[in-house]
Amino acid sequence: MVTACAQKSERLFHHRDRLLAHPSVADVRGWGLFMVLELVETKKPRAYFAPDRKAEQLLQSITLANGLVFYSTLYGPRRRPLFSRGLPTWISPPLTIEPEQIDDLIDRLDRSLSEWEEALGVTG
Repeated sequence: MVTACAQKSERLFHHRDRLLAHPSVADVRGWGLFMVLELVETKKPRAYFAPDRKAEQLLQSITLANGLVFYSTLYGPRRRPLFSRGLPTWISPPLTIEPEQIDDLIDRLDRSLSEWEEALGVTG
């Protein structure tokens, strides 16, 4: 199981640069089958989404329409952030995920990020 996870981790993180190419993805970090994207309004200078932009809710809506569910915790309907930071989006597929399913997950995420960035007007 540990060996399989390591191999699948390589496949998942192989897509790191593809995700970082998005104007909203400031960082991709993690290990194993746990990846976190830090989503921002602009990379340079680093600017974060104001809660009234409802970036998290829009992201959840778009990813769900593309067959993905992510856990991200920053704004939420009643939550005020303690400090400014990017919108964290956690990717944690099951250990039983197949390599081609990882590619499909990233394809759906790539499409979702593009749709989300367009809806919010995020550009490079």
